[in-house]
Amino acid sequence: MIRIILADDHALLRQGLVALLSEEDDMDIIAQAGDGKEAWKLIKTMRPHVAILDISMPGMNGIELTARIKRAELGVRVVLLTSHSDPSLVLQGEKEGATAHILKENTFEELVKGVRCAHKGCRFISSILAAKMEGIYPTGANNRPSPREQEVLAQIAKGLTDKEIARVLNVTPSTINTYKTRLREKLGLKSKAEMANFAVRMGLDK
Repeated sequence: MIRIILADDHALLRQGLVALLSEEDDMDIIAQAGDGKEAWKLIKTMRPHVAILDISMPGMNGIELTARIKRAELGVRVVLLTSHSDPSLVLQGEKEGATAHILKENTFEELVKGVRCAHKGCRFISSILAAKMEGIYPTGANNRPSPREQEVLAQIAKGLTDKEIARVLNVTPSTINTYKTRLREKLGLKSKAEMANFAVRMGLDK
């Protein structure tokens, strides 16, 4: 049974999703919250398998809460809900540790699929968001930067040298060079400046 906490500040949507998810044989909604701070308290104490979080919540938004869950090493998988088909939100969410991204206008079936996928540790993106990402990456959405590569891009955007990035990420400078080579291949970026511009455009410098 997948133990789930759902957080969304829109009560009608939240209650509707709770009702629908509760009908799934393998899912148990153990708690729900109307804002990020309330959700954080529930997640800390109840330790669900999966937290479904609205990206735009008062108190603490979904991406900020995802980052806090990651830092606390709670072992909770995060599914982010969003009303905006902005690919940069996917990258920001993945950078902070989100496993799945669901666009609210997509079908309920995609949310169910995303929750089950997140519980298993595999990544899932709503079909509309995935199509948007296809337009960003010349090699396709499947070759988008990994969370670790996104961390490297974020540090590049801050103007750090390879040695400084290596210290921040606790790896060797040669490892950073390897990441940069992969990023050049994936994104078609030829220089560090282009990598920095891409990171800023995608919101990875935040």
